[in-house]
Amino acid sequence: MFKSNKIKSNSSAFTIVELLVVIVVIGVLAAITIVSYTGITSKAAITSLQLNLTNASKQLKIDQVISAGYPTSLKAANEGKGISSPGVTYQYYADNAANPQTFCLTATKSNQSYNINQDNVMTNGGENIISIDQFRSVTLKSSNSFEASAWATTFLYSPQVLAVFEPSTTYHIKATYKLIAKSDLPVFSTQIGFNLYSSSTGSSMFGITYTLKDVGDIYQLDSSFTTPASLGDKKLVFYSNRYTDGTAVELGRVLVENLKIEKGTRATCWTPGA
Repeated sequence: MFKSNKIKSNSSAFTIVELLVVIVVIGVLAAITIVSYTGITSKAAITSLQLNLTNASKQLKIDQVISAGYPTSLKAANEGKGISSPGVTYQYYADNAANPQTFCLTATKSNQSYNINQDNVMTNGGENIISIDQFRSVTLKSSNSFEASAWATTFLYSPQVLAVFEPSTTYHIKATYKLIAKSDLPVFSTQIGFNLYSSSTGSSMFGITYTLKDVGDIYQLDSSFTTPASLGDKKLVFYSNRYTDGTAVELGRVLVENLKIEKGTRATCWTPGA
């Protein structure tokens, strides 16, 4: 007669609760890893932009010593070799008439923007979302100035507006307006500025002034605005009209210099000309 020996097992299986706890812990660790990686990548992009700006600033100052002034464009910098970096978009402005001479250089990459000036002051932001080369019905006077004259001139149509502006977003606009021509009609009020306009959804005006009344009058624009929740079919319209009696419109001619529109509530590294 054989005697059977029962082997007692001390092993046990995971319960559903224990498995869920393990899964949650793994998920938390994965999230921490992803966040850490994203943070490191973002810091690397910022460091790269700052290094690009520092090197570019040094080159601009070398050019200033050689030519007694900063280059008029980045293409002209470094003895015509230019300044560029892979994947980086630059925006540049120099004022050699100022004393001392000044410049502002903005670098943008992967939704990060930083700028530097002649004093090596580096700040976050500064990307100008507007390029006046895109505008219709204007007379370009330089790379940073244009003339316009009409009651309501459409600068950008809706597809371009949607490509430039984001809905429900705060922007800062800075520029100089100068009235350079008008008729002798008596003035009821003056309206100079911009409007995101649609015949179906109405107006969203910004950068408006009523102060320009005489030839030579200058207005330094420096304000913030928020785009509407829906941009839809809105166009970017520029007003340079002067109401003479509340109904008749006198067309003025306005010089706009150093127009800059950027995200946020303040303009960075930008000095409008007089």
